[in-house]
Amino acid sequence: MFKFIGKTIKYLIYLVVGLIVVGTILTAIPERKDISKVIDEKFKCSASGFTGNKVVGYFEIKSQSNSLLFSQSGELFGTLIKFPASINYPLKTYKGDKIETSTHSHNWINQAGQSRVHNTRIETDNKDTFKFIVKQKYIEFRNCEKIN
Repeated sequence: MFKFIGKTIKYLIYLVVGLIVVGTILTAIPERKDISKVIDEKFKCSASGFTGNKVVGYFEIKSQSNSLLFSQSGELFGTLIKFPASINYPLKTYKGDKIETSTHSHNWINQAGQSRVHNTRIETDNKDTFKFIVKQKYIEFRNCEKIN
């Protein structure tokens, strides 16, 4: 009887230790990204920026780094906000024509000397239009053409 109880406790301890090890391994795995085979592509699109100015945007998908390089002509936010001309976004989702990037944070100082942050990301469902998203607002780049 005592042998049975002893073996049961022994196996219960093994089970608990095993669950702890598996739980530790699973929590150490980084965020799962849904990325199939990435193909190098580049698109040129146009949009109306946040100030109404025409913006030319380039969306370059890079297979070597699993990223999307976004470049723009400088009129995206107008002249008051010093927004970078290009940002490299890591891919979060890449499945066929569906692309989503991870969020990029851009810190800047406004004219009043206050620190501001813009969190931006990019997504598309068809590569004919790309959405440049800031908070709940977005600019839709249209008339995209594939270039080399």
